Amino acid sequence: MANTIDERGDAAVFKDLVEKTISSFTDDTLEMVGPYAFYGCSSLSEVSLPVVTSIGSYAFMDCSTLTTVSLPAATLVGSRAFAYCDSLTTISFPLTTVIYSETFHSCSSLTSVNISAVVSIYNDAFFGCYSLPAISLPVVKSIGDNAFYRCSSLKSINLPEASWIGASAFSFCKSLSQVSFPKVENIGSGAFYGCENLKLVSLPRIKTIKPYAFGACYILSQIYILASSVCSLSGSVFNNTPFTSTSRLGYFGSIYVPESLVNAYKTATNWSVYSARITAYTGG
Repeated sequence: MANTIDERGDAAVFKDLVEKTISSFTDDTLEMVGPYAFYGCSSLSEVSLPVVTSIGSYAFMDCSTLTTVSLPAATLVGSRAFAYCDSLTTISFPLTTVIYSETFHSCSSLTSVNISAVVSIYNDAFFGCYSLPAISLPVVKSIGDNAFYRCSSLKSINLPEASWIGASAFSFCKSLSQVSFPKVENIGSGAFYGCENLKLVSLPRIKTIKPYAFGACYILSQIYILASSVCSLSGSVFNNTPFTSTSRLGYFGSIYVPESLVNAYKTATNWSVYSARITAYTGG
């Protein structure tokens, strides 16, 4: 049987000891941490579990002084496992493949993330991680609803393999200035709503953009829609952006599409209102 800590039996006594007296916890034999195991341990500041493969839901939730977590062997981290750990600054889970719902919800001090093997990020996973400046997700395929909602320090996103971005996934990420998603095909409602410093968007394979996806992006002036067929656009996608405030090209907003599709875009449903902005992409 795997060496396990959870919320039952003697583990409750162990939890009480940790909560009162231990600030750093390292164990090189422990293989699993069950749900709620360290929930609310107010003295715990550092965790290193080199052979743990599974962390249960709520396992470290509300550990208010926890700053650093290293789980180099973990492949499963449950929902809300570190939610409301508002002192957490560093996480390293290089083998974890899924980040479940609300795993890091409101980790407002988080600045360093190593989750390079993740392929799916569920809803609200990094909701309210206000201090996170950048994140690289080289193999992620999908980003859930509200996944990075109000990550207001987020300046850089690397998503070379992502095809799906959920509703409000990056809403109010006020520090984002440009995004390039080479394989994204679907962008959900309000995905970048309120990204007030977003200037440039590149979407070479986009197929569908839902309502308000770029609403309140006050200085968005360049968007590249370069798929081989006309992208489906819902109404109100560009509300409160330069695209809706004037009909002039250039600084006031240009929509670049393949030269062969310019006329099709100018007459397409919900695109025709932006016909004066639509121009041929002549780059490489």
